[in-house]
Amino acid sequence: MGLLAFLHRVLEAPTAAVRAGLRSSAFGGCLTATSTAILLSTGIGNAQPGSVDTSLQFGPASASFTTLFAVGALPDGKILVSGNFTSIEGYFRDGFARLNSDGSVDLDFAASPGFAPSRILVQRDGRFFLQSGRTLHRYSPDGSRDTNFNISPPMSANSTIQDVLLQPDGRLLVVGSVKREGETDAEFRGLRWFDSDGSWDTNFDSLVRSAQSAFVQTNRQILVGGDFSVPWPGGGTRSYIIRLNPDGTVDTSFDPGTGPDNYVSFVWGQPDGKVVISGNFSRVRDYARDEIARFNPDGTLDSTVSLAWARRVDGCVAQPDGKLVVRTPGYQEGVR
Repeated sequence: MGLLAFLHRVLEAPTAAVRAGLRSSAFGGCLTATSTAILLSTGIGNAQPGSVDTSLQFGPASASFTTLFAVGALPDGKILVSGNFTSIEGYFRDGFARLNSDGSVDLDFAASPGFAPSRILVQRDGRFFLQSGRTLHRYSPDGSRDTNFNISPPMSANSTIQDVLLQPDGRLLVVGSVKREGETDAEFRGLRWFDSDGSWDTNFDSLVRSAQSAFVQTNRQILVGGDFSVPWPGGGTRSYIIRLNPDGTVDTSFDPGTGPDNYVSFVWGQPDGKVVISGNFSRVRDYARDEIARFNPDGTLDSTVSLAWARRVDGCVAQPDGKLVVRTPGYQEGVR
């Protein structure tokens, strides 16, 4: 492709492929390739699994931008993209655009939120959320602001968002360090639920004050990773990784014991109940694990895997055969 790049976003698409955005580290800070987003084949037809799907091409050399922030796959196969660009294929698009399924610019969509979102979350009905900093809005399929979603009271000015998880019922789990405007610093929470209309869910509360990553399991229990320590029922504490019940109380059936020796920046739950973590640690439950490890469903360390390549992970997708596609944020690391 003629550029040094690493993955910036990996997400599950409604098509049989993994869509991925690329962040450029080309010399001079400008993209020189003809494509700034790729489809990775899952091996359908004659394509080799993991090869680039050339059916998607957009962003010719005349387009000038250095970073693609987020990608959102719409139910109809079209694609929302955001980044620090001002035009694509000669058409003015200020940091946000909709592409056709072949990667060409959708000329029927010229809506602009006024900012380049760092996250794009698409609902099954085609509505989508855009998030940047503390700004979190929902939009209709035509790009107009959906005023039926309104966070009130707003988040405080010193709240921070590390991630946003959209649930099938339209609810949002905001991960970071969040409180309402007017609340004291003692009321910061690492996880905050919002109903589909943007109202705060006051039935959920936890002792986690700050979090970096979360994963909602099918039974609505929540895996949480970050730089925290919380009291453990019966005595002691658990640090950096924990699982919560739907109401925010600690789930003691997942006991990580001494856990990792430093913070967790990414947590992900496999369909079989095992838990993948990654972060700034070198040991987990007193065993050597360099930046990535996997727990069994009960919190014991999974000794059946040894990730010798030892690279931090910040994205993960499960294939139908159970294998994992992971995103690594390091220089020239990409997908594995």
